[in-house]
Amino acid sequence: MTAKRSRNLALLIIVLTGAILGGGVWLIVEVGRAMTLIRDGEMRLSAMHHVCGLVGTYVEKSGYTKWPASWEDLLTGAEDGGFVGGWSPSRPRLQDLVIIDFDADLKLLQQQDTAEFTAVRPSSGGTTASVAGEVHTLLARIRGPVEWKSPEPEGTR
Repeated sequence: MTAKRSRNLALLIIVLTGAILGGGVWLIVEVGRAMTLIRDGEMRLSAMHHVCGLVGTYVEKSGYTKWPASWEDLLTGAEDGGFVGGWSPSRPRLQDLVIIDFDADLKLLQQQDTAEFTAVRPSSGGTTASVAGEVHTLLARIRGPVEWKSPEPEGTR
């Protein structure tokens, strides 16, 4: 093997090794980012689930006549229950992840459907479409027991 060929082979090995290492580092970084996005999404969904539970409990306890006026009002009214997903009422991150319109009119909210309801929503700038199940359940709860109807099973019509 000539010196030139040996040098070219060594250069090729160095370049390939660098490309493989660089690709591996890139892959590790991207997997880390993906895991962070998944974890944050799960946390936002869990926070929405919890807050919808708290708001539903608050409205039910008020006899379906009051919407919470503040976080303090909401959390004080829910001290004896309604906690889901390991969230505690004093957990400050909860208030960072979910926005509640404390000035909302409960009577108007009770008439809204899932698509137009924005009184409780993720703070990430997303829409309530990503948490439609939680919003649908909350709307059913705040309308009162008369409005809570389970869907008809298939073939019963």
